[in-house]
Amino acid sequence: MTGDPTGVPALRTLIADYLATRRALGFKLEGAGQVLFAFADHLDRSGNSDDQRDGAATGEHVTVEQALRFATTSAGPSARSHALRLSAIRLFASWAQLLDPRMEVPPPRLLPARATRPTPFIYTDAQIGALLDACDQLRPRLRAVTFRTLLSLQAATGIRTGEATGLDVSDVDLGQGTLTVTGKYGKTRMLPLHPTVADGLSGYLTTRAALLPAAHCPALLISSRGTRLGPGSVHPTFRALADRAGLTAASTANRARLTTCGTRSPSTPCCRPTGPERTRPRRCRCWRPGSATPNPATPTGT
Repeated sequence: MTGDPTGVPALRTLIADYLATRRALGFKLEGAGQVLFAFADHLDRSGNSDDQRDGAATGEHVTVEQALRFATTSAGPSARSHALRLSAIRLFASWAQLLDPRMEVPPPRLLPARATRPTPFIYTDAQIGALLDACDQLRPRLRAVTFRTLLSLQAATGIRTGEATGLDVSDVDLGQGTLTVTGKYGKTRMLPLHPTVADGLSGYLTTRAALLPAAHCPALLISSRGTRLGPGSVHPTFRALADRAGLTAASTANRARLTTCGTRSPSTPCCRPTGPERTRPRRCRCWRPGSATPNPATPTGT
């Protein structure tokens, strides 16, 4: 698609400019970018033969009919996915209309759909223990202690998988007992660490230094190669751990996110460490005797 005699840029150029402008303001728009360029491809393939009648705009100018047809074609069976695709086009068209008044903006809620969330799967104490036992069977040993620490840290603090793997050693202040977490949109928050969690992180750092002394990666949780854990490693490994623990159906039903048992705040596990005489309140699932770190309690999805 090329520009027209009016001097309006081609559709793909408008899309690229729109994405660059929004991203410069801090928006990622990864999914929106894919949708918009797929929409441009859709217009190319269709040849606009059905839209060039009664003065309708060509492929250089978005029309409501074109946008609606694309949004409801090959977007999967979910009405929500249809609405999201149309929303991406509507936001772009609103911006592009300032440069080309011929752009039609699809009205809001033309494809109404409520946001849906998967029902969390609540793991039992036995299932949680099986996951931790499966971690201990990983090889090499650094991989085993890293994934056990990952699950335990998520259980004790309630942080997401991406937040946990994004942690650096410098984010942990063992002296003050705090953890600085960077979440969505780069927002940071400081969480207090229970003494048992601080002890567990200290032990992990000591173990990893002994097993891989040459690792200079700033990440807190590292792979056996000394690099930061990433989704390409964490999610397949979690599924393998679930398979080994006999939890295949549960692990594939939802994405896992570990939380605390709910008898204390998400950042404060319920166990009270007193050396070998550690105790815990009734119904607490954050700690299991014989474990150096708190247990993952009631994972609610990955």
